[in-house]
Amino acid sequence: MKHRLGFILYLTAWALGAQPADTLSVVRIEPGITGNTYYLSLHPDSLAGGGNATLSGLLRNTPSIDIRGGGAGVGFGDLSIRGGTFNQAAVFINGIPTGNPQTGHHLLQLPIDPSSLQSVQVIDGSIGFAGFGNTYAGAVNLISKTGGPSDLLLEAGQYGLFHSAVNLRTTQGRNGHFLLSHYFTRSTGYLTRDDVNNTDLLSYGQFGVYRNRPDARIRLLIQGGWQQKKFGANRLYSPYFPWQYERLRNVHAGLRITTGNRWKTGLMLAANLLKDRFELFREDRFTYRNGYYIHNADTAAYAPGVYYRGANIHHSGDFSAALFARGSIQKAGKPLLGIRIQAKRRFQNIYGNKLGTPGRDSIYLPAERLWLNRSAVRITDLWTLGLKELFWQDGHIETAFSLLRYGNHYYPLGGIRLQKKLGTSGHALVLRAGSGFRLPTFTELFYNGPTNRGNPGLEPERNWELESGIISHRHTLKWKVHVFYRYEIASIDWIRYPTDSHWHAENLCNRAMAGLRAEIAYRLDSPWLRKMELSYQYLSDNRPSVHFDSKYALDYLRHYAILILTQQPLKKLSFRWTARFKSRHGDYAVSGPGGLVFKPYKAFVLLDFDARFRVTKKLNLFVHGFNLTGVHAYDSAFVPIPGRWISGGVRSFF
Repeated sequence: MKHRLGFILYLTAWALGAQPADTLSVVRIEPGITGNTYYLSLHPDSLAGGGNATLSGLLRNTPSIDIRGGGAGVGFGDLSIRGGTFNQAAVFINGIPTGNPQTGHHLLQLPIDPSSLQSVQVIDGSIGFAGFGNTYAGAVNLISKTGGPSDLLLEAGQYGLFHSAVNLRTTQGRNGHFLLSHYFTRSTGYLTRDDVNNTDLLSYGQFGVYRNRPDARIRLLIQGGWQQKKFGANRLYSPYFPWQYERLRNVHAGLRITTGNRWKTGLMLAANLLKDRFELFREDRFTYRNGYYIHNADTAAYAPGVYYRGANIHHSGDFSAALFARGSIQKAGKPLLGIRIQAKRRFQNIYGNKLGTPGRDSIYLPAERLWLNRSAVRITDLWTLGLKELFWQDGHIETAFSLLRYGNHYYPLGGIRLQKKLGTSGHALVLRAGSGFRLPTFTELFYNGPTNRGNPGLEPERNWELESGIISHRHTLKWKVHVFYRYEIASIDWIRYPTDSHWHAENLCNRAMAGLRAEIAYRLDSPWLRKMELSYQYLSDNRPSVHFDSKYALDYLRHYAILILTQQPLKKLSFRWTARFKSRHGDYAVSGPGGLVFKPYKAFVLLDFDARFRVTKKLNLFVHGFNLTGVHAYDSAFVPIPGRWISGGVRSFF
């Protein structure tokens, strides 16, 4: 197979603000989960105003992150990083892993509101050796607020959007910080001009976290939250069924205990529970009669004579535990060598009406040599033993080597990262190599529906990745250029050949994906142009022309550019303009007279606008405009993106 490598220029912008809180700097992830992996933080200005009623809406302007189907007040949104799919990324809350073994579509269905976040940290690249095996293409770490005043957010806008959040924060002297958040979001749906406007949203929940002071002898983090969410999925999963509807209930809990200073030991525990009720025909619109659902003269049927008889319900659980020990050897008071030892175990369980009855109707999973039923549990173990960091005058090396057990098989994983200063010019060279690993989801393995078939014989996905780059950091100018290459083994996708009547999950042939990215940000003194940020990403894979339709894996962003201009004409008034250019590889499907019609994705530009007026130190007003030019385009398989969406509100601190 001929490998086609594209040099990619990916220019993303982290601008220097007037105060240290506005700068985007390289930071470290919470200890004990993924080690000291480096990553960049989301622009803090994105967390301060409105227009972020959902997590997918918050992340849509983040370089290297591709949000499909989400934005503004939309209930659904898939997360992908570096051309991966929504199943190939991981999400942490304060360094505690979240997860759902059923499907990656629920990756961003989390019980935390964007208004509760202090920063969002993005990890680019394969770090499977550190993230329980599912951080295949990257990860996102959501950091909640600590200390500071409490706040109230109220936002309203088009399509019946209403978003409210209360974040209560208290500090117990030097002992610790508490955060308790309650939030509510709703929308009547944005497809008001279509025959089917099944895009409404209702979501509410609570989240709480306690952290004691960082210099305490025993450092403690306790967090937990719950969420109820309902949304019209329209044609999200299939163009044939526009009345798809989901009702979700999820619970998250996490604990991390760390003791010691130069030599640290600790324990991490995490639990993630989710109940998913999927209605192929929305049951508050259709009426149950004579054993199946109808709406007026419309019978809820998969096909003539085959009727819909009720929702598909799944209960899933994801439980993680980790023990870690880490320390450093110092010379002249400076760290010289760091050592890390970690052992992690992950349990995943699912209960659903597609997996049969406990004790019977079992399904055999060849990859694990295991019979699964409703009460089956699958376990992965990860042992990490390696050099944490090696420091010298102008740089350092970070590395880890791991052994992962999945079923009856063992997989070696690892990663190494080098960063070296280039003289005194403010430049640094970065080299990295890593490997990734991803377990098939239960949907890919077992879910059989009217238009799709699961595949119990799927193998895990693996990859290895190489990356090099240069980083420059000056007072008014930041820029960086990165090149990466990822080789994927047994990648999974839902495909359909021309002669097939159903989609099915399959391990595809190995492929390579390459990219080059660059970032630039410039700060000016003019009030009419305070900051200028530009990013560009180009991705390319080596897969030859295929003779099947791909549902997800081939629909990556080939070109992605973001331009952000920040103005501050008055001391208390600021404007932010965001233009995003997206050109997606692959095709999307729409229903035609003779069945599905596949069309190539068209490139488009979205223009967003944010205005913020600080009335007092404790009161801010904001206005947010999404897709100001009203572009009509498809960015996900079967559902168009929202048109123009204006909202505004107030945020007060007390």
